[in-house]
Amino acid sequence: MKSFLSSTLSLLVILGAVGVCTADANLAIISPPDRSVVESRLISIVVRQGSTAIDDLTLTVNKRKPLLRKKSPDRSVICSSGIALTPGENRIRVVGRKGGKDVTTRDIKVFYSTELAGLSPPADFGSYAFHSDRHDEPCRPCHRMDFKGTDDSPRTPADSLCYTCHRSIITTYRFAHGPSAVWSCTACHTLRAKEGEGSSLKGDETSCTICHEDSINLWKSMKHQHGPTAAGKCITCHNPHASDQANFLRLETVDLCASCHEEILSRPHVVSTRLGGHPLHISPDPFKPTKDFTCASCHNPHAGESPVFLTNYKSTMTGLSDFCRTCHLF
Repeated sequence: MKSFLSSTLSLLVILGAVGVCTADANLAIISPPDRSVVESRLISIVVRQGSTAIDDLTLTVNKRKPLLRKKSPDRSVICSSGIALTPGENRIRVVGRKGGKDVTTRDIKVFYSTELAGLSPPADFGSYAFHSDRHDEPCRPCHRMDFKGTDDSPRTPADSLCYTCHRSIITTYRFAHGPSAVWSCTACHTLRAKEGEGSSLKGDETSCTICHEDSINLWKSMKHQHGPTAAGKCITCHNPHASDQANFLRLETVDLCASCHEEILSRPHVVSTRLGGHPLHISPDPFKPTKDFTCASCHNPHAGESPVFLTNYKSTMTGLSDFCRTCHLF
């Protein structure tokens, strides 16, 4: 037993002497915690270094090229925003370097949850919301974390307390949703109510109705509602902040529809000919040259008077052929 302990201690001394990369207390990932479930593609990563100074840091997600270089060696807390995740499990590694050598490392796993991917997090992962007294305490020396009494309509983006850390969720994309474009964040996000409670509203019908009540009431008045509309889950298909797609869609229209209706792409659609089924994507739309022809050209993605949400479907139509004649003269 003594021989075993002696050998183990000797090995530890040797490993320490040669500077083997270890996950020690000299480097910690404060946010997000290991095995977190997040609902945003772009996240912030906050790192704290210990008493031993580190020359620089490198950050990788799923072994992609380094995303972070530490710029201020004297800062104990380093944050990096706009870190992009892929749907499902992501492996994040932060490495501290000293004298050109890797001296310490931290690894965590983060699960990006999106209904479009149809993936479920492992049982040992838990949901995580950053904005709570417990989580944002390390940020208080540099950032104001008390949002009460702030201006709901800042004169410039930089005047918003949210801008410094969250600007990437807007500036990364082509189109910005109205409140996001003017950084009126509290139009949709509530202020913290009590200790441990996240500050953000869930993207459901309750929050979207603030501005979109007329549209939602119209869809509710129709005979049939699309699943996300009926459930009040607007953000299943729409990014509430910004997007590269028109109408703030999370994906290009056909890809978005196929994420739930992939069987449509595996067989001829509507008609079957030697050339296949009805085209699902034509650019430009033969009848609307300024737009692409997509699933939404024939189907209302929110609701409709027909079971498959046909656009401009009228009760006088006797069948699918009547609807087809609205575009095809035969």
